[in-house]
Order: sequence, then structure tokens, then C-alpha cells
Amino acid sequence: MYKKLYRKISSVLKGKPKRKKKDECKDKEFVESLVDGPVPKVATMKRTMSNSESKLDYMEGFHVNSEKVHKVVLSTPGRPDHTYSAVAFNVHALPGGAVVKVNGFSVGGELGRMRVYICIGELCHSIRGDKSKWDLIYDNRLPNSMMRNSDILFDQPVLLGPKQTCAFYIHSDKMNDRGVKYRSCRRSVVHVDDSIAITKGFAHTSPIPFNQMGGWYRENRVLSGVVYYEAIPILWTNFCHYEFPMQFQHAVIVIRHVLCEEREWSDDLVDIIIPFLPYDWFGLETGKKKFLKSLQASPLHKALLDEQAFGSWLERYSWVLFILVVCYIYYFLHSDKPFGEF
Repeated sequence: MYKKLYRKISSVLKGKPKRKKKDECKDKEFVESLVDGPVPKVATMKRTMSNSESKLDYMEGFHVNSEKVHKVVLSTPGRPDHTYSAVAFNVHALPGGAVVKVNGFSVGGELGRMRVYICIGELCHSIRGDKSKWDLIYDNRLPNSMMRNSDILFDQPVLLGPKQTCAFYIHSDKMNDRGVKYRSCRRSVVHVDDSIAITKGFAHTSPIPFNQMGGWYRENRVLSGVVYYEAIPILWTNFCHYEFPMQFQHAVIVIRHVLCEEREWSDDLVDIIIPFLPYDWFGLETGKKKFLKSLQASPLHKALLDEQAFGSWLERYSWVLFILVVCYIYYFLHSDKPFGEF
């Protein structure tokens, strides 16, 4: 019994490069719960892709099935109520069995020189004043598209694994404020489907990207256009085993033990069967509802919105404050009353 279990554990716990010790401990504790008595210590081995695994597409730490790509055109609901020089928003890949590949957008406005900046792992509000955090992925001139949208398609699509976030900033160099169409929104989460969620950002007026002095911001804005993306199903392989949810990892151990040891099926046959199980078949550590709730109630997101809204208020009414200060100084200089009596 122990010899068979030892061979099974060896095949399951081969690990991968720089494997974390806490994962080894969790796997060992789970395997120990399957049988009575101590389990022999298993040495960690370096994990490399097999010949068959190397032929599969590998994206964001996962092997994916590119032959079953679902192309989706996401139309942002609502009519555009204004145009500005730029609009920023966030795209979130939902927890589930797909890698999201954002291919581009369809945008309207007078356009001109269009640039798209991204920052993976950040919200657009948290870094809007720091241009060094953003990466330019698109720079091209487009015709006037006030009546009919034009497509912005990336040479290198933006890849997002489950629960990853990417901030987008779409900018037009038009000297007026008719560069890019946007729309207003109230809720934090603007759109949700089976694969992605979009959260609100801001609009910006300046012919220079991220210019803090030559324009102003408007909060609670999002692109009025189309997001082109693909949801690519994730496949299980030995190489990316430890990128899967812990529930799935434990289930693989049980499946291999039952089929290979008790039923004496071949390891290769079992490894062909397991990829047919979806990424979330045995549950997720963070479900879709919990993930969306965290987007709506994120303290960082709310704090950033409040801070940026206060900054926009100061920019909007700075001239009023300036006049009040000038008047106060004028009356102070032309009055005999002490300063403290004002």
C-alpha cells in the first residue's frame, strides 16, 4: 500500500521551478488524510514541459485551448453624453476558466492621433497622475468618426488571467474637447458578463496625455464604444497544475489515486481525461459574486474616487477661491482693524 502511494505522490508532487513550500505542506496534509499512518517524505523535482505540453498555447501561466475561442463584442450600453480628450476605465478578468485577451476597441469622436496606454494590476485612478506607470501599446492617426466609430486594434493583445485587472487610458490629441466619446455612470461596476467586468474611471481634457496643468478631470465616466476581446478556455496540464484552485489540485490527487492505483488505469490515460474538467469544476477560492462585491466595495477605490473628486472640485472653483483671497488681502491693506478681527 505504501509503495503504491509513494509512487503516486512522487508523480503528483514533482512540483515546478521555485515551488512554494506552503503548497507542498498543503498537498502533504491532504494526502496524509487519505490513509492512516505516516507518508514517506517526497523529494521536490524540477518541473519542465513535456513534448505534448510544449505544443499547446501558454498564456499568463496557463495552457489554453485556442481552438475553442469565443469571440465577443461587448457594446457599452447607453448613449454618449459628451466628448473629451481622453477617457480611462478598468477591465477585470472574472475568476473562472478563461484567459481574457483584449484585442482593441471601437471608438467615436473627432479622434486624430489616438494613443492607448495600459497598466496591469492597477486601477486607473490610483496612477492617473504618474505617466511612468503607464505603457503605450497603440499610437496611430484615425479619421473623424463622430458619425461612425473607428476600430483600434492592438498589435499585441492584452492578456489577463483570472482575477487580473488592467487600467486603460484612451487619448486623442485634438485641441478641442471633442476627441473621444464617453458616457456617465453611477455604479462602480458598469458591465458584467461571463468573462469580464468593467469598472468606471474618468474623463480628461488635455491634448497632452496625463497633463495635470492643461486640463481637468470628470469622475464617473467610461468609454462609449465597443470592447473587442476573446475568452480562451484554460486547460489543465501537469506543468500548470499548481496555478489551478486548491480544490482542483486536491481533486487531481484523489482522481489519480483512485484510477491509477485502485483501478490500475495508465497515468497517460488519466492525464488525457483530467483536462476535460473545467477550471472551476471543483469550486473556486473566490467566486464571481464575491469578486464583484470586492470591486463595488473596494476601500481603495472609494478613497481614490473621493480624493480625485475633491481635486476636481478645487480645479473647478479655484478662480472663486482666488477672488476671495484677493478681496481679503485688499480689505486688510485698506483697513485699520487688526488682522485677528477680520
